[in-house]
Amino acid sequence: MSPRQKRLAMVAGLITALTVALALVLNAFQSNLVFFFTPSQVANGEAPQGKSFRIGGLVVPGSLQRETDGLKLQFAVTDQAKTVQVHFQGILPDLFKEGAGVVAQGMMQADGRFMAKEVLAKHDENYMPPEAAEADFSIQLVASHSNRDLPFWYRVAASWGSHEGSMLLWILMLAAWTAALAALSGHLPQAMRARVLAVLGAVSIGFYLFALLTSNPFERVVPAPINGRDLNPLLQDPGMVFHPPLLYMGYVGFSVAFAFAIAGLIEGRFDSAWARWVRPWTNVAWGFLSLGICLGSFWAYYELGWGGWWFWDPVENAQASQAYSLLSRESILLANNILMVVAMFAVLLGTLYPLILDSLDMGKISVGPPYFDAVFVPLMLPALFLMAVGPLSRWRDTPVLPLAQRMRWAFAASLVIALLLPLTADSDYKPMTALGLLMAFWVAGGVAMAAFENMKTPSGAVDLSRLALQPGSWWGMQLAHLGVAAFVLGVTLVNSYEIEIEKKLSPGDVLKIEEGLSLRYAETTARQGPNYEAIQVRFELIRDQKVVGELRPEKRRYKASNMVMTEAGIKRSVLGDLY
Repeated sequence: MSPRQKRLAMVAGLITALTVALALVLNAFQSNLVFFFTPSQVANGEAPQGKSFRIGGLVVPGSLQRETDGLKLQFAVTDQAKTVQVHFQGILPDLFKEGAGVVAQGMMQADGRFMAKEVLAKHDENYMPPEAAEADFSIQLVASHSNRDLPFWYRVAASWGSHEGSMLLWILMLAAWTAALAALSGHLPQAMRARVLAVLGAVSIGFYLFALLTSNPFERVVPAPINGRDLNPLLQDPGMVFHPPLLYMGYVGFSVAFAFAIAGLIEGRFDSAWARWVRPWTNVAWGFLSLGICLGSFWAYYELGWGGWWFWDPVENAQASQAYSLLSRESILLANNILMVVAMFAVLLGTLYPLILDSLDMGKISVGPPYFDAVFVPLMLPALFLMAVGPLSRWRDTPVLPLAQRMRWAFAASLVIALLLPLTADSDYKPMTALGLLMAFWVAGGVAMAAFENMKTPSGAVDLSRLALQPGSWWGMQLAHLGVAAFVLGVTLVNSYEIEIEKKLSPGDVLKIEEGLSLRYAETTARQGPNYEAIQVRFELIRDQKVVGELRPEKRRYKASNMVMTEAGIKRSVLGDLY
């Protein structure tokens, strides 16, 4: 195949991949769009029959009725003009209350009832606490998100608990990065240093103007209230004290990489020296971003019950020569980058499309997990395959047969594990579980094979000490790939074997979780927090007739806002958590 034919084949392949990705996105949109209707629209017959949609409005006071088991219930939703009866089976969210806003998703029945599968509630943020304060609440930011009873560290977190406060934190981080670059860039050529600092200065001016003109954190309240409002109870958590600063340090840190990129474009310089200058700043920013995402995902797990499926994967890149094979490290890197970019735009489209329609008054829709599953999973499967193959491929040209021979043991081991491991579980065999395990162990097998290849001496012997000769970038790549394998393994096992039980319990009741494992409702106690009152339930975890642990979930009522929140009780173990 001539170089021209290779290029044409690659272009054709890219067009095909983009066409398939576009088809996935359009099909997922068509299958998973959920429209929003008001009670008046539903009452007038505008809502679809036999298709899921969302209805929103206010819960009619006095309309909430529960059946004897406590899980089946009904309530009325109104927009002050029409009323629709909503039926639901499950546990209502903590913020649900009569007279407050609610959004329910479900289907309309032939008898005029709305059967909800999901209920979402929101609270009125315009509350004020009854206590008097000994503080100056003349600043809008302070008055809206802090009060005298708030513990000290949550008062600190309240300073970035709003849009205006987060912009102030962003500007502070940007100033810190700029000062650090000015202090630590003495080794750079003067022209490059000046251009980088000039770009950072221009970026800073943009954020200063945005904050002052649209999100001023120093706006005053006249007259000043005697006390402030409360910080959202969801944010009153140690994780939220450290998560935003770490995350912003990562986000804003990439402005340094951006400044180096613009300076390189101006100077026309993107050589190895430029890469050496920018790499430490990028690595530090990525490190902060990773810490922030890990902390945020852990918070989302124990506070909200979400899996927290967030991860990062540094993608190795390099300049390519004028011609290379369809199977080479350059081609694999290019294909990987295309898949990542398409996945990014698919997620961005699913996130912004409902907001765009709403802003243009073209209707309210919701794009949920089914859309992202339908689009993201097919795009990630080839990316995971390439992730294992890429480090073992050669620059310019990689013969297929030698590469297949080097990867055969990794493929065989991952295939055997993927097929046999689900058979050990006490549940039905699921093909998607086997596929997820296959991709997780395939990526891990690629890391193992890369390590094995680097341990081989010219004579063919294996020398473990040769791994110490590998550069830090190689170790970083392998560690990132192992992280992706762990991510895929975690998502697969949780989605396949997670058990969820909803049941109303009274003191003394026992809930059977599985054979030999149960949970007993032991007692209920009241306790006082620094700025809340709590009802705590003690559950005893019983295994084979013996108490092996306790769980202590709480219902908290925050005094300033009168909001009620749930704190989950979690019993952690290596093989699984009881939540």
